[in-house]
Amino acid sequence: MRWRYLCTVSFKYLTRPTNAVRLYFLLWLLLTCNTLAGPSIAPGDLALRHDIQRLADFGILSGPVTTWPLAWGPLRSDLQNYQPMAELPTDVRDALARVRARAQWQTRTDKLRFKARASAAERPARIRSFQDVPREDGELGAGVSWTGERFSIDLNVSVVANPPDDKDYRADGSNIAVALGNYTIAASTMDRWWGPGW
Repeated sequence: MRWRYLCTVSFKYLTRPTNAVRLYFLLWLLLTCNTLAGPSIAPGDLALRHDIQRLADFGILSGPVTTWPLAWGPLRSDLQNYQPMAELPTDVRDALARVRARAQWQTRTDKLRFKARASAAERPARIRSFQDVPREDGELGAGVSWTGERFSIDLNVSVVANPPDDKDYRADGSNIAVALGNYTIAASTMDRWWGPGW
């Protein structure tokens, strides 16, 4: 009953111009916002990207694999449902084993994961690719993440040396996500735009 109430919009409500504009804006925002599923596959791991592309080329993975970040959920489902029809070539069999092992490790639920990182660069790259390279003279970061059956939380903090934007502290890469059926809705502070590309 409550869901039906939430999904019902009366015609009288839409006849007021400001309410109609708000509703259309909200629908536009929900349909066009960049959602991030957790856990996801970061694009900087070239060996993993190559393995995933190889499996997709061979027909083991059914979904698109060229828009990053990729969600582990659909890939793991394809890996679990794959039934070999014939003997796989050695490189594909090895790639399948590596991706399955990585998927099992990355998609563990109800476990806290702690992480730390440090990076330095003599001349930081201003124009970057999908890889995770230092953007400043020096960065120290720490984070904690947790993934449940429906929710995913990844909180990160970084301390930066000599930033051009004068922001010494950042929460880049932090996100909170909830899975609703086949969709994931997230609030995140992504430090770069991801999309199609190799």
